[in-house]
Formats: sequence, C-alpha cells, structure tokens
Amino acid sequence: MRAKFSDVSTKVDSLNENLKDSDDGGKQKFTKVEENFNALQNALRDIQSDNSKKIERVVEDSRNSKEMLAWMEGKLKDSKVEYTGKIHEIAHVAREQRREYKSKFLEVETETSRLKDRLETMNHILDEMQEKMYEFEQNKKNNLIFHGILADHPETPDGLTLKVANLIKAHISIKRELPISKASRVYSGPEVRGTRPVLVTFESFKDRDEVLRKARMLKKANIHVEEDLSKRTRENRNELRKFMRQVRK
Repeated sequence: MRAKFSDVSTKVDSLNENLKDSDDGGKQKFTKVEENFNALQNALRDIQSDNSKKIERVVEDSRNSKEMLAWMEGKLKDSKVEYTGKIHEIAHVAREQRREYKSKFLEVETETSRLKDRLETMNHILDEMQEKMYEFEQNKKNNLIFHGILADHPETPDGLTLKVANLIKAHISIKRELPISKASRVYSGPEVRGTRPVLVTFESFKDRDEVLRKARMLKKANIHVEEDLSKRTRENRNELRKFMRQVRK
C-alpha cells in the first residue's frame, strides 16, 4: 500500500509540477497575449489618431478649397460684371463712332457729289468757252478793225454797219456788194480822232482780204484799217518789224 501510495504521491507531485509548469507557461502566454493586445490597441490608437489628423486636415483643406472656390466665384462674378460693363461701353462707343463715321461719310459723299456737279458744270462751261473761242478765232479771220470812224449820237449797230458799207463803197474801188455780218465799237485800244475803233466782221474772208489790200485808199478819209490780231500776235509782229528795220539798216 505504501508503495502504491508513494507511487500515487509521486504521480500527484509530478502532476502538480506539470500543472505548475503549465500554469507558469499559461501565465507567460497570457502575458504575451496581453502585451500583443496592448500593442495592437496602441497601434490602433495611433492609427485612429493619425487618421483623425488626416481627416481634420482633409476637412480643413476642403473648407479652404470651398472658401477659395467661393472667392474665385465672387471674383469671376465681379469680373463678369466689370467686363460686361466694359463691353457695353465699347459697343456704345463703337455705335457712336459708326454713326459719326456714317454721318461724315454722307457729308463727304454729298460734298463729292457737289464737286462732281461743279466739275461737270465747269467742263460744260469750258466746252462752251472752247466752242466760243473756236468761233471767235474763226470769226477773227473775217475781222478788220477800222480806226477814225466818227461816232453818231445815238449810234446803233445797224447804223454803224451801214456807215462802214457806205465808207467802203465811197473810197474803195470795189463794184460788187461786200456783205458785212456786223460792226461794233471796241472799247479797248487807242483812240483815233477822238473815237474808239470799230470791229467789222465780213461774211467772206475773200471780201475781208480785198478790203485790207485796198485799205490805203481810206487814208484820204483819215481811216486806218488793220487786222484783228491777238495781243501776242501784234507783239510778235511788232518785234518782227523792228528786226526787219534793223536788218535793212
């Protein structure tokens, strides 16, 4: 019995030692588990704290972004209002300038039309003057100027024409009729016997030339006859006469 009791005691002691050993090992394992759990809690706490800071930062950034966006929207609205006002002002100025330019263009167009009308009128007048000058030059070929014919009071163109015709018949030996278109006093040039010269226009150049060739016959009546020449032609002829006199000397 003692042997069995001893054996049982030995087994109990061994079991107690095993339990003791198991208890010590479980405590160590529990301690490790507790340490790991605490470490996990600390890590979770750190992660939560870090995430909270990040979330706060994100919230702050979002708030700042919203404020920035609101500020930008305000600036955009202000700029839109400002630029809209400037655009309206520019459009108004452009309309006014367009209206002013259109008015000036109409004035220029009107003035151009007036100048064109004046130019056409001047061209018409010039054409008429050229025609008259041509007629005048043509008529000058049939003209003679008589100096020394006394004036009647009153004196009419028809009466003066008849007086010239009778004078030619009386002093120039021309039997045929010499038709005279007109006769008129010239209020320029030198006076002879206190009278102005008479411009006589013959219908035929042949008649005019014949009277000029026989004009010396009128000297007995104190009548001097010369061609109806322009001032330049007279001056040129005078210069030619002076030259001929010098050559003869």
